[in-house]
Amino acid sequence: MTDTELLVLRPEDLLVLGVRWTGMTVLTDAATASSAIEAITANSTVIVSFPPQHVVEQVLADGSTPPTVDGRRVFQSRLSGPSQLSFRLRLGSRITLTVDSLLTALTTLSLVSDGTSVELPYRVALSPASGATFRHPSAEVSSPTGTVGLWRTALMPGADGRPLRVTAIPTNLDPDPFPSSLTADNRLAIANGGVPLVVDCARLELSALGGSLAVHGGTSAFDWTQQIALGRDVHVRTATFVRLYPFNHRAVFIETTDRVFDALGPDQAALKKDRRLVILERFVDLPVADQLGRQFPFHRVEILDTVLPQVTEPNWTQFRRPSLILDA
Repeated sequence: MTDTELLVLRPEDLLVLGVRWTGMTVLTDAATASSAIEAITANSTVIVSFPPQHVVEQVLADGSTPPTVDGRRVFQSRLSGPSQLSFRLRLGSRITLTVDSLLTALTTLSLVSDGTSVELPYRVALSPASGATFRHPSAEVSSPTGTVGLWRTALMPGADGRPLRVTAIPTNLDPDPFPSSLTADNRLAIANGGVPLVVDCARLELSALGGSLAVHGGTSAFDWTQQIALGRDVHVRTATFVRLYPFNHRAVFIETTDRVFDALGPDQAALKKDRRLVILERFVDLPVADQLGRQFPFHRVEILDTVLPQVTEPNWTQFRRPSLILDA
């Protein structure tokens, strides 16, 4: 059967999902006026779509200030793209086409990484490994006073309770339209030269109001930590390990973004970014060579200030390490 798509809405707990399937047939019971879908192939899948899960926002850095309207600061922002989870069904499996039955069935199915893509954060797609599971309530959850909670689905941890590993793949390496917490250079580092970056995911929840995320990972040259609550950044830290030209001192460039209240707008919690360069190798000993010694008569280079705060946005350039053998 060809793809069929439904829109699932439940306004009481803000449930908004798109549901489609492949390799399924629709069964109708005229007596009960009910319908169900049945898997008729070994590759039958149900794909659940979500609204955008992240809002990327303009950050304050380098003393910048956004424009004001009626005395209030106005920050630029963009929505991420939609996200989807893909679940595999066994041949002959059935799901009754009601909201509660569909949500219950999804908690019993295993994820398929092929076809799963969660854009969280902006321009970075996360994909848990095949076999991962999500858990959520099938019915509304209310407090004793009648307050209905927001519906959300959560990635379950591994059997040992440790965070699951998820693959992070940038979807766009173009420069952002405004200064943001995770930059295009950061996404290029996450791209990892085409080798998928696998990171620890302690929290991944999806809802109609945005996703919540706690992720940490990286490579020998890059470290990434990000916390998001309901689609908004709370804390982002990246560390890029570099060598400084021309003497090859080891250093790390750290960018930290936090959501904070400040005196300029006590009713607004803006994202503030701090950039600093930390010298990891204060001394560099130069090899002794007759030709080099005559033109540069020093054997050790020391950097006195090991922490340089308030660094501006870098323009990264790669240099070939200079040769220490000079022409005569």
